[in-house]
Amino acid sequence: MKKVTLFTKIFLIATITCAFFAGCETSKKAEPSNTENKQTSQKKSNKGSSTTNSKTKKSDKALAEYKIILTNLHNEHKLRDKEVKLAQASDIENNQYAIYDVDKDGQDELIILFTTADNDFVQGKIYGYDSKKSEIVEKLDCYPSVHVYDNGIVIDDVTVALNRSADRLWPYGIWKYDASQNKYVNHGYLSQIFADDSETESEELDPFPTDKDKDKDDTLYVLKKQNEETKFMDKADYEEFRDGFLKNAKEVKIDYKNLTLKNINNSCKEQ
Repeated sequence: MKKVTLFTKIFLIATITCAFFAGCETSKKAEPSNTENKQTSQKKSNKGSSTTNSKTKKSDKALAEYKIILTNLHNEHKLRDKEVKLAQASDIENNQYAIYDVDKDGQDELIILFTTADNDFVQGKIYGYDSKKSEIVEKLDCYPSVHVYDNGIVIDDVTVALNRSADRLWPYGIWKYDASQNKYVNHGYLSQIFADDSETESEELDPFPTDKDKDKDDTLYVLKKQNEETKFMDKADYEEFRDGFLKNAKEVKIDYKNLTLKNINNSCKEQ
């Protein structure tokens, strides 16, 4: 039987994601809200919570471009001239979007959460409008379970993960906006492993790296970043790493709307 490592299984999808998105790149106080449990729809996660609408001045040119993108997605099932693949019997209007200043550059971005597809084809997109060049810029391409924080950090939950359970951290990625590149850069995907994983798996796994488990709690957090060696962290190191991006940050409850023509027309009206 072919030997499969634990880290290969946990990060198979995350590694592919980092490669695919290369050019686009809890303690309770600031832990991503959807990383401890299996992904639910963005619509459900916002139900019953307060929403924050963008207060930035909306550019009529940007809104006109956003309307074109959204209308083409609705009518032609194309996202920036690339065809999207709908799952069988799915409804294009069940996808969601929002217009909000995600990266805190003073200009509203277009967020699209395309979820009505098989797992291999779901995607999250964030587009901006470059007023100097009069063109749309893709700022982020990620998983469609997106969490936006008030300091501009974006978290995306991995859509499908192997060996997941309610007591295990749901794998997620951290993205930070780089103004010099005018796009979000991925700072790695994180997950969690336990010392007894090899006892519950049907296939042979690499030994748990006990030398990395400084607090001896039989739990490690794993950071996977493209072109870098896998990093193992105990809880203290993990929290320090996470706090470097999310300390004192609060998740923004964005007012996502279903992809209907009525919503698109209302959202993209000239100001």
